[in-house]
Amino acid sequence: MMKREVLRNLMVAAALCLSPVSAQAQNPLKNYFKDINMTVFGMAGGATFYDKREFISADEKYKSSYDVQPRYVYGTGVPLTKLLGLEVAYSTGPSNLRITNISLNPREGHVYDVNHHMVSVNVVLHGTARFFGIRPYATAGWDYNRFAPTLSAKLYANAEGFGAVSTASLSHTDKLGMNLGVGLEHKIMRRVDFRVEARDHIVGTPTYGLPNAYSNAIFPVKGKANDVEYTAGFVVQIGNRK
Repeated sequence: MMKREVLRNLMVAAALCLSPVSAQAQNPLKNYFKDINMTVFGMAGGATFYDKREFISADEKYKSSYDVQPRYVYGTGVPLTKLLGLEVAYSTGPSNLRITNISLNPREGHVYDVNHHMVSVNVVLHGTARFFGIRPYATAGWDYNRFAPTLSAKLYANAEGFGAVSTASLSHTDKLGMNLGVGLEHKIMRRVDFRVEARDHIVGTPTYGLPNAYSNAIFPVKGKANDVEYTAGFVVQIGNRK
């Protein structure tokens, strides 16, 4: 009888010891994220690349410009203090280059499709209070930009030329830049905010590898360009809120 009682007590003790382990095994993600404090966000909108230039090719005058294009932004952030945070984002979208011969009447031109890829590292400063559930913020940081002509743009330039030159070889341009922006966040759920933002990315004019050793095409432009981005999307809080 005593042996049976001891055995029953040991079984109960074992069950009590194993129950937390079993709970942890059933909820591994909950335990993994319990000490994490971060955000993830996705946004979409448009961008206008302000970089109008004029240049001469074979005694003819040309103008370069960019069309308004869609922009997609994905990123993550971590808080540094209650109001200050750090965000890393990847954004992408077309920044198609339009070359127009303005010496002709009517004017003639062509659009070279360009994919714009950008990685940004930003400091974000939030406002101290919310007004009607809305909290403002300001942001500033650095960008790494890649302006990459598409395969169709490269094939067209090789076959039909660039400016007054009958053939050209285009390649990507990498540029470092900086950005400044402001935005608003509105809490729509306990861990979800709706965000709207306007940001100006300041970067040098891309030249797409021209001139180069493969053709005598030129694109003699330089200066500062402004890539104005206006987006909206959602910010999701992951882990413990501090």
